[in-house]
Amino acid sequence: MVDIGASTVDVCSFNLQECEEGDRYSLLISDVQQLGTIRLYNARVLALERVYKKKAEDLLNKHEPLAPIEEDEDVEQFLVSRELFISAVAEAKAELKKQFLTMLRRVIWQTKLRRAPRTSVWRTGRLPILFVGGGSKIQFFRSAVEELDDWLQYHTKNHGILLLSAPVPESFTHLEEIKDDYHFLAVTWGLSHRAMDVGEIIPADSIPDEQPPPPPPDWRRRYIGKELV
Repeated sequence: MVDIGASTVDVCSFNLQECEEGDRYSLLISDVQQLGTIRLYNARVLALERVYKKKAEDLLNKHEPLAPIEEDEDVEQFLVSRELFISAVAEAKAELKKQFLTMLRRVIWQTKLRRAPRTSVWRTGRLPILFVGGGSKIQFFRSAVEELDDWLQYHTKNHGILLLSAPVPESFTHLEEIKDDYHFLAVTWGLSHRAMDVGEIIPADSIPDEQPPPPPPDWRRRYIGKELV
């Protein structure tokens, strides 16, 4: 599950099982980082700030203090080009996208390596990704998640990912004013449940690894010891 919020992005891998007592959620790996929609907005603004600062530094460095200053000086030299703005924002978004994808790939790959390596989804079918949260409507995050499809097919034998959204109840489909804000309504509805009605939640630290992590490499074996010199 990938939950895009205002300030954070919450990612977790889990198994959902239907039991006699109700649903059981076994959390495998989870991660939370401040990569949400506000971070995307701030990245754009800070990119513009850096462009302005660089322009100001260049103007100050090239100015000759003893040269006369014309009162009707051309203001064009103080302006920043549109292309420079676009390039700076693109670089900022690319860096944020890199951090976002690194977070997602780590959760998926650690799940494959040690938490659930025997799951058939690594060999056939598609890995289901529940894509939720108010920020899931922003194309920046959606297009980044979609890139996991080729990445997963390259590194496993399955057919990539299956991107899923929170289903909208049929009773809401005709209400246009609700459909756009359904993500927020779904969160409110979810928080209204009592803990005992949600089902059994097994935390990650209560579930042992199926495949223990490999021991750290012993770099000393690659060198000749002082006793042999």
